[in-house]
Amino acid sequence: MHAARRWLAASLLAALTLALAACSSETTITLDAGEAWVVENVSRVDLAMLPGISVGGDLIPELGLGLSVDVDTGAWSKDLLESQLDQLAGYYRSQGVEATWSSRPAGGSETAYTIHLEGTGWERLCTVALTGTQASVVNLGDDQVHFTMDVPVDQSGFGYMMDNTVHLRARQIVDGNAHQVRGGQATWQNPQGTMWATVALARPINLASPWVVGGAVAAGAVAVTTAVILAVRSSVSTRYRPSRPRRTGIPRRPPPRRPPVRRPPRVSRRRR
Repeated sequence: MHAARRWLAASLLAALTLALAACSSETTITLDAGEAWVVENVSRVDLAMLPGISVGGDLIPELGLGLSVDVDTGAWSKDLLESQLDQLAGYYRSQGVEATWSSRPAGGSETAYTIHLEGTGWERLCTVALTGTQASVVNLGDDQVHFTMDVPVDQSGFGYMMDNTVHLRARQIVDGNAHQVRGGQATWQNPQGTMWATVALARPINLASPWVVGGAVAAGAVAVTTAVILAVRSSVSTRYRPSRPRRTGIPRRPPPRRPPVRRPPRVSRRRR
């Protein structure tokens, strides 16, 4: 147990280093039916700043993770950061979460790192993917849930060094304290304190519903009828198509030419 917590703490240092060296961070949380969810974070990191960052385990308790282990990596580098991201993705997978990360150049010395998490269950979302944020998702019925996530004031110091954006996506945003709402997306810009929103999720399709079964049967009947009509038309057009004369290899002779008609010469009569 102690080894697992130590490994988690070492892996979380990668996320903390991203926060310290990032120029901007954008997190998108998507909630769907069946307690399915996706969390994706894109951080633009200035790699030139990594050698000047030294992260130790004494910072872990300040993140509210309940971890107190002595982990000190010293100065960071691109290779060390990406190695820790591999460990962080491995930890998420061990908790039943699909986890991947990728990177791409973002101009100059900046690199955009994308961490993609996907899973099911509100509890796993809050305790694994959004650990340290005191997030919660409560089912309200009628395909609606209430979402909250805290950004404690004592952690906001990390956010002063970058532009932080959080998006929450669902079928519909019913209510909340987001700075901007567009369709099914709520956006908080540089949030502090508690973010909350009541959202409506996509309604799952019930394959046993009589409407679904009836629609499928009707669609099948239309498809069969159309196929029969096309087959009958093709058969009729083939059966009653007028036959064409067959071509043979013998060339046709041209018709004989008629001889020209010779008329007698015209005799002119003179008047006397």
